[in-house]
Amino acid sequence: MKTIRKTALLLCLTAAFGFGENISGTLLDANCQPVADKNAPSDAPPSCSPKGSTTEFAVKTSAGKIYRLDGAGNARVASALKSDPGRTNVTVSGKIEGQTITVESIDIT
Repeated sequence: MKTIRKTALLLCLTAAFGFGENISGTLLDANCQPVADKNAPSDAPPSCSPKGSTTEFAVKTSAGKIYRLDGAGNARVASALKSDPGRTNVTVSGKIEGQTITVESIDIT
């Protein structure tokens, strides 16, 4: 009986940890409509860095994929950026559903 319980507990823990993924990248304004800066070099990408008024955020990975954060993630980021708006590097742990991350935890540096 003890073996069955241990096995069941191990399977439950493995399943719980198996659903989360870690995404690292740059924080963006999810509603940004990029406009090229006239003074920037022609090969420079347009900026979509979050501003103080940003309420919806996304993460752009080094591979170029963009994932939007869910409501809870948006609230956490907005709160964290109020004290230090210059932070843009982020690691998000959560479940990816399509192009949206259901945030479990977030680390902004």
